[in-house]
Amino acid sequence: MAEFRDDSLQTLRRHLFSSEEDLQASGLSKQVVERILNVREMYYYWLRNPQLTDQVLAAQFRERYGYARSNAYILTNYLKILIGDTSRASRAWYQHLFIQRCEEAFAMARANNDSKAFTATLNCLGKYTRLDTEDSRLPDYSQIVPQQLEITTDPSVAGFQRIPNLKEKVAKMLNKYAADTNFEALNKTKQREQNLRTDQVPPPM
Repeated sequence: MAEFRDDSLQTLRRHLFSSEEDLQASGLSKQVVERILNVREMYYYWLRNPQLTDQVLAAQFRERYGYARSNAYILTNYLKILIGDTSRASRAWYQHLFIQRCEEAFAMARANNDSKAFTATLNCLGKYTRLDTEDSRLPDYSQIVPQQLEITTDPSVAGFQRIPNLKEKVAKMLNKYAADTNFEALNKTKQREQNLRTDQVPPPM
């Protein structure tokens, strides 16, 4: 098998579920079309067996389709990207997994002629899909109107009273406290603090 190009993953994403007729009409090479069909088959295989590890999936690529070991692991990585890593499974993955497990439970109940187990699984599936909830009881989200926000400098909007001549009062307060402040003493205090920090620094080793 040839090495994959940088756009191999994009090609898989674009054509993974395309029909064979569309694949033939896409202008892709026979080798690329074959690879897409291989990955598609493994995609559904992993959905049916979500417990499989990377090593098992790569081994399946090698045994089924004859890929080299390195290419088999590349395709396995592509497969994980396409289907979602189970260690970071999305809600959609768990939804799919739940439906699959329900199907397995139905099959077991049929095989054992167990009507109680069949009914229990049916009830569980009905509650999960909310088939027991009438549509009229569900909230009508289409009626929700987003709140319109308007930026303003008016403090009365937040319940505060506007202070008249605010800028003048601020300037007056700054002048008052600036006059009462001994900047020379402040500078001396800052210098002493800086000297203390310098004296406490240990000498280099």
